[in-house]
Amino acid sequence: MTETAKITHFNSFLKQMSIPELLAVPKDLQPIPGTNNFFYFGALHLVHGLAKTGKTHFVLETLNYAKNVDVIWLDGDFNDAVMVNQFKNITHLTPLESDAYLDMWINADVDYTNKIFIIDSLKDFKNKQDMDTNSGMDAIIKRFKCFTKKAATVIVIHHSTVKYGVSSSANKIKIKGNEEAIYSNCDITYLFTRDFDSNLSELLCERSRVNYIQSGAIFKKNGPHKKWQNKDKSILKRTDNATNTVIK
Repeated sequence: MTETAKITHFNSFLKQMSIPELLAVPKDLQPIPGTNNFFYFGALHLVHGLAKTGKTHFVLETLNYAKNVDVIWLDGDFNDAVMVNQFKNITHLTPLESDAYLDMWINADVDYTNKIFIIDSLKDFKNKQDMDTNSGMDAIIKRFKCFTKKAATVIVIHHSTVKYGVSSSANKIKIKGNEEAIYSNCDITYLFTRDFDSNLSELLCERSRVNYIQSGAIFKKNGPHKKWQNKDKSILKRTDNATNTVIK
């Protein structure tokens, strides 16, 4: 097939697909060793949860065991020294001018292969954009994507809010701000929850464009020294992008 024919064939393929279908094409990204297959090389992740549930601790604890990578924690929330000192394998930085500091990293003429950036939290690095509008949140997330264009892996920590229903059982935890822009730009979006009475932590993969983990995957951990469990093993799959078939 000639190059012209290949281009024509590809254009024809794109015209047959809707925008949601194009966004749903899985990315063939590799899991970062030591992270329980939660985080992937070159991906833009977002982890959100309610205040004081331990979402930052979860991210740090998971990445503290990541292998053959450098983890850089851009801490705009100025977390306490006790938590900072727990994770010796993570470089902790507290920028006074968050947005200018982020731009310095983005504009540096550096390849960020095997570098992981934790952006903590989204509200501290929003560059005066309005999180509640689609265009504002889109601009915020696309700024973070500048890191992945330099081969970095990014984990954004963000806050949730409660959408109240007619009863307490109908209440729903949702992303704070415009969730549509987040879902359409992030490779993986996680909701982290923790029940302090039972000490049960739960990680829900709300959306995924990575072929190793599907939307709807749920991981649970009973206590700080327990292992994460995923009972539905069929949720974790690898698919061939060309044929959309599961790789055994």
